[in-house]
Amino acid sequence: MNFVQYAIRGCTVLIVETIIYWIFFNGVFERKKKEWRNVLILLIYPACLLMASYCGKLGMPLTIKLILLIIFSAIITKLIFRASWKNIIIYQGIFTLCSLIGDSLSIGILSVSHGAIYVNELLNSFTLALQATILSKTINIVIVSAFVIKMGKETNRYSFSEMLILMLQGISGIACLTMVMEFSYYKMSTYKVSSVYLIVVSILILASYIVFYNVFDSYIKKRNIEQEATKVQFYNQGQFEYYAALEKENVNVRKMYHDIKNHLLAIQGLNHENAEASQTYVEECLATVEGYDEFFDTGNELADIIFYEKCNTAKLNHIKTKVLVQKNSLNELEMLDLCAILTNSFDNAMEACKKCQGERYIKVNIIRNEAAIIITVKNNFEIEPAISKKGDLITSKKNKAEHGLGMQSLKMAAAKYNGNVEFSVDKEKKEFLLIIMLPIAYQNTL
Repeated sequence: MNFVQYAIRGCTVLIVETIIYWIFFNGVFERKKKEWRNVLILLIYPACLLMASYCGKLGMPLTIKLILLIIFSAIITKLIFRASWKNIIIYQGIFTLCSLIGDSLSIGILSVSHGAIYVNELLNSFTLALQATILSKTINIVIVSAFVIKMGKETNRYSFSEMLILMLQGISGIACLTMVMEFSYYKMSTYKVSSVYLIVVSILILASYIVFYNVFDSYIKKRNIEQEATKVQFYNQGQFEYYAALEKENVNVRKMYHDIKNHLLAIQGLNHENAEASQTYVEECLATVEGYDEFFDTGNELADIIFYEKCNTAKLNHIKTKVLVQKNSLNELEMLDLCAILTNSFDNAMEACKKCQGERYIKVNIIRNEAAIIITVKNNFEIEPAISKKGDLITSKKNKAEHGLGMQSLKMAAAKYNGNVEFSVDKEKKEFLLIIMLPIAYQNTL
């Protein structure tokens, strides 16, 4: 292979390898925002590949070369993507295994069709090397793309022990393939492994890893869902206890309001000396208790206090509220679920309204018919709600600890009654409509 041919093959391999790297890690991790910086860092990756190739020519063992490449690649990944070191190491192992499987399968297939092939022959024959490169990278792209499509963005949280299990699985596959490839295609041993055996081993390792990762991933997702459910339960319990305490306090406040207001009105009518100052003082006192005579009568005490508190909060944020509730329509719901549904639906509406520059409004309508309880919450918005690819709302709350908990809590409460939560966005009117339907004859599924 002359210099020009070698340069063409080398550049092609570097470009394709970099593209495959980007497809894989961009598919499983979120990128950092600085695009120009990411491009500059990405250019380091082909340089690392070139260095690894040069080290191989100097006689460096394949295992050492792979370890160095994994370390440098992991550092580049950390600089470009938002990911923990644990997850980078896990996915770096998966990526390396995919690359090795592509290499071993391609050389095995070429050996079957062309006879026994050694690495030296690949380096000296341009045609053979080009065929091996095209076949290897095609297989690699297929495997990597399939993994990214199946798994999507990395969302799992792994414990240290779970990370070790995944690492050991990947390392065992890499070690096995490396050993077989060295026996087969590096003239380092008198023992020669057949090409068919290498193909079978490569396919078995790929199949076993696919099965293992799918089972393990399902377990992790189930574990994470259970943890989220526990968090939502504590979140709901905290909300419920808050409103239960607020309800008791509100009864006393209403009684005090009536007494104070009557006293102030009496003072206002009797005072004659310094009438103007007294009038101003009394009006200020009346203003401080204004609003405490407003209350709701939905037939459910918890619902009354939730609407009272939320409407007062909305008023402080200059949001107009209109609440129409069919009396006794909410009495069939458990108190914890009722709290989760009403508070979170109202909070989501207020979160959107607070960003509006002009008019702000929230309209709540609750009716009960023979089939279901129907709750609708309508609000206007300035900034169009962000919706994920799965069709879920993306919260803009700054508190990361409660990120998405409200909507999860609402959906779980609705699911308990075999109900569903839907929403629609009217871009022309800039209105968001949340619809919660809860069948009356429900079956508790939690």
